[in-house]
Parts: sequence; structure tokens; C-alpha cells
Amino acid sequence: MARQRTDPDPACRSTVTETVVHYIPAAGTFLKAIATPLAFIAGTLLWRFRLSGHNPLYQWTLAACVGGGAATLMHLGVTGLRAATEPVNLASLGVFGLVWNTGEILVSIVLALLSALCVVAGWMVGIVALLAVLTLILIFAVKGINRLTTRRPATS
Repeated sequence: MARQRTDPDPACRSTVTETVVHYIPAAGTFLKAIATPLAFIAGTLLWRFRLSGHNPLYQWTLAACVGGGAATLMHLGVTGLRAATEPVNLASLGVFGLVWNTGEILVSIVLALLSALCVVAGWMVGIVALLAVLTLILIFAVKGINRLTTRRPATS
């Protein structure tokens, strides 16, 4: 009986790819070179679908200027920051690159945890607001029932 080959989990492949890109400079440089035009294309497409009910000329022009421009500027900003630290990385014989990449990973983990915390905090605020509204409705309902059921002395 032939044994079936199983591929690793996609998340595992993604983790391995991220690690290779972060810690092997040639792989990171190659992917950053490919990512620059892809950032423009992705930003343009995202904005194009956001403006789907408008004139196509207006839609694509605004999508390219705003969406593509913003995505490209963000990508080039990050790439420029990495390029600015290259002399330090060379002087430290690559040790600074390892420290920088480890710092990026830690910051991304912290930001992911903070975003999860924001979701939990949002739910908590929503629950507290809902309980406050329900409490006010209950208070007004009890006061209204008390007002209707209390006997008032007859006035002559």
C-alpha cells in the first residue's frame, strides 16, 4: 500500500517563508523589489471596488491616485527605513539585521494582541451600554407602574 504524502499546514509554510524573508537578506530584497509594483496594484484595486458606483474614468483615476499612491508610499517608506539602517547592519556584520527583524516580529505580535484587546474592549463597552439602557428602561417602567397603581386621594 502506497503511503500518501501530506503537505505541511499552510500556516506553517507561511511562517517558514516569513522567517526566510526576514533572516536571509537576498530573499527579503528580492521580495521587496517584487512587492513595490504589487503594492500599487493592490491599493488601486481596493479603492476601485470601493468606488464601484461611479464613472469608470473617475473611479480608476481616483483609485490609482489615492489607493495606489497611499499603498506605494507606505511600502516605500518601510523600504526606505530598512535601507537607511543598512550601513549599521553592514557595520555590525548582520547582527543588527537580526535584532531589527526580531524587533519587528515582537512589535507585530504586540500590535496583534492590542487589536484583539480592542475587540474585547469594544464588546465590553457595548455590553455595559446595553445593560445601562436596559436598567434605565426598567427604572422608568417601574416608576410608571407605581404611578399608575398608587391611589391618589380624591379632591373635592
